[in-house]
Amino acid sequence: APQRGYAQQQRVAVNAEGRFLAHWDEFVEHRKEVQGKLEEAFEMASERREAGLRLTRLCQQLETKVDRLARQSKEQLSKGEFVEDRLSSQAKSVETCKEAIEVLRDKIQRQVQDLNTSLSSSKSELSEEVE
Repeated sequence: APQRGYAQQQRVAVNAEGRFLAHWDEFVEHRKEVQGKLEEAFEMASERREAGLRLTRLCQQLETKVDRLARQSKEQLSKGEFVEDRLSSQAKSVETCKEAIEVLRDKIQRQVQDLNTSLSSSKSELSEEVE
């Protein structure tokens, strides 16, 4: 009886070991699959992190460029306003000069007329004296 009990225990142990080994093989296979998936997930996370960093750098570069362009456009606007004010001032000066030229032209014409009248008068007087 003890030998039969031992043989039975041995059979139970062998069966248990067989089941254990079958489960162990499944576990090892499952473990490999999970490790592969984890490595894949870590690699994807790393790639995403790198892409996020690149995107952050690009955004910072774009912000810097936008700020610089905004400053330049403000400067150009300011320069444009200055030039516009200057042109307006010069246009007023030109208009004032035209008006002054008209006044001078009128004055010169009157003086030329006066001189012509005076010359004519002097000529008449000379003619009378010569006769």
